[in-house]
Amino acid sequence: MVVGFKNTEIGIIPNDWEIKSISDVSDVDPDNLSSGTNPDYRFQYISIEDVDCGILRSRTELTYSDAPSRARRKIKKNDILISTVRPNLKSHLLIQENVKDWICSTGFSVLRCKSQISDSGYLFNHFFSSIISKQIENLISGSNYPSINSKDVKELKVPLPPTKAEQSAIATALNDADALISQLEKLIAKKKAIKQGTMQELLKPKEGWETKTLGEVATLKARIGWQGLTTAEYRKTGNFYLITGTEFKNGFIDWDRCNYVDENRYIQDRNIQVKNHDILVTKDGTIGKIALIKSVPKLS
Repeated sequence: MVVGFKNTEIGIIPNDWEIKSISDVSDVDPDNLSSGTNPDYRFQYISIEDVDCGILRSRTELTYSDAPSRARRKIKKNDILISTVRPNLKSHLLIQENVKDWICSTGFSVLRCKSQISDSGYLFNHFFSSIISKQIENLISGSNYPSINSKDVKELKVPLPPTKAEQSAIATALNDADALISQLEKLIAKKKAIKQGTMQELLKPKEGWETKTLGEVATLKARIGWQGLTTAEYRKTGNFYLITGTEFKNGFIDWDRCNYVDENRYIQDRNIQVKNHDILVTKDGTIGKIALIKSVPKLS
């Protein structure tokens, strides 16, 4: 065991941390609409379908008289909505703004952190971690309609640092990491869009261009592969790569995933021998995947 850490029922944690149940650190479903609610009471309603992995996609304005029977749980800022219907899809949400007259479905359990004990951001992040996911998977295993209930939620276990300040610092670091990842994803998408637009412009037919068939501008090999090759002939090491459609990745070959074949198989057909600058196109199984052979790695 690493010095300063201890083994627990939910994994290895620092020595000064504790294991707590959700009911120890939060009130579960603390506030609900009563059956005597004014029929004209108007509110913003959140259903499970409105939430996608921490993101609120939509909400609906309703009156109590028109609302579904599941529209019962009152929510406010810093509440955590945990989907109890198909919880493995992680339709969970942290309410980060001041809200008034917001109600969510009873398909959620609402967690309201105990102010002196737990930080809502820290607790919320755990519902996207393997620590909670494994516990939920154990609860729904074998069920045709995976769901959990409020009692199950209360008994879920989380590791807890000794101070709320430490929890808040961890939550801030995780949120900063999420924000950085989001910005990087946007940048990648932007660069892909720029590249796609540039390619379309560069490849747009210009005056003086001619139309040619592939056969006129390249030597086409009938196939890359062996007739009758079986998986028993695949080798984990060797001097001759075996390329299949599985190794096509982002327009190139992932050589680290390739298997190998014996020399007698490799030399039996010139068509199976790829060279630098060859372009491969899959035509069986998954059709139309393309890979450029920039350089075949040298094997000893």
